[in-house]
Amino acid sequence: MVISIVVPLFNAEKYLPRLFSLFENIRETTEVLFVDDGSKDLTKLKCEEFCAKKPTQYRVFSQVNRGVSSARNVGIEYAIGKWILFLDADDFFDFNWESIVYKYIDSQADLLVFGNNSSTILCNSKACVLSCLGDYSKIKNKTLNWVFSKMYKRNLIQSIRFDEQLINGEDTIFNIECFLKAKRIDEVNVSYYSFIKNLNSSTNKFDDKIFETELQFHRRLKEIGISQYGEFEMVYALSLLNGIYSICYRLALSKQWKTRIPRLLNLSSLEEYRYALKKMTKYQKKISKIQWLVLKKINNGKYQSAILSLKFFILLKKIRYYFNKNEIIVKI
Repeated sequence: MVISIVVPLFNAEKYLPRLFSLFENIRETTEVLFVDDGSKDLTKLKCEEFCAKKPTQYRVFSQVNRGVSSARNVGIEYAIGKWILFLDADDFFDFNWESIVYKYIDSQADLLVFGNNSSTILCNSKACVLSCLGDYSKIKNKTLNWVFSKMYKRNLIQSIRFDEQLINGEDTIFNIECFLKAKRIDEVNVSYYSFIKNLNSSTNKFDDKIFETELQFHRRLKEIGISQYGEFEMVYALSLLNGIYSICYRLALSKQWKTRIPRLLNLSSLEEYRYALKKMTKYQKKISKIQWLVLKKINNGKYQSAILSLKFFILLKKIRYYFNKNEIIVKI
């Protein structure tokens, strides 16, 4: 096999027709691994029926519900292709995705990053890769934040797995580990991946575990050598700022947000997070305007004002989603 596509699934029955049509006529050197993460609908059954058509190319695995990171790890474990791609059930590839990715299957890179406005070669040496990771401005598509629209050489990630304890930042940790291990990373100025933003996304729900997992995320950064000291300071600071913003966003979705403000205060008062907040001005161009507004309020101790600003922002988003039938397609 040349290409392995890992598709984690949880109660994804309504998305399966689109997925199946996407993979109906794939090349013989492409395989698709569906990993059912304890779905309660007919996801597993329908996948089994589909996989029976081409059992050498379609495979389905099932497990009790352990989360998307665990499901992806199962896919990595059983993939046999030279390259591994990830696809979420509610996202999709362009109809000509195979003709795009197969152009690069003989690349000498360890990791291929696809996306519009990319350069031809990002880094072709270990020193350059580390320099790119240290200077976040060289990473055009905020590529550390997601595993989508990328081709990972299977040899690169044989010893790398998604952290199953995290519910926020797991893609970032995975990608940083890939960057640290890679000797060459290429960017390709073409896109084949689109994701759908909708109000039912897991990122639009609040989970009290978000506070603990954020601290775990911070510990994992340090474990893999990313800290405020040395060449990776920018990645470290932006990762913590994104973490604080993500918690604020999810708090704004919670009806009991006021009772959780003390936990946000405790987190943002930690030395490392105070350090990141003080670096905001330096990295203002690296974050969105709404992130800047919210984080500035947090830095000034205006926690309720920060959450209320986000609530208004989310209301505007809901209005936009309403006129777009609850989903917006974003090509990356």
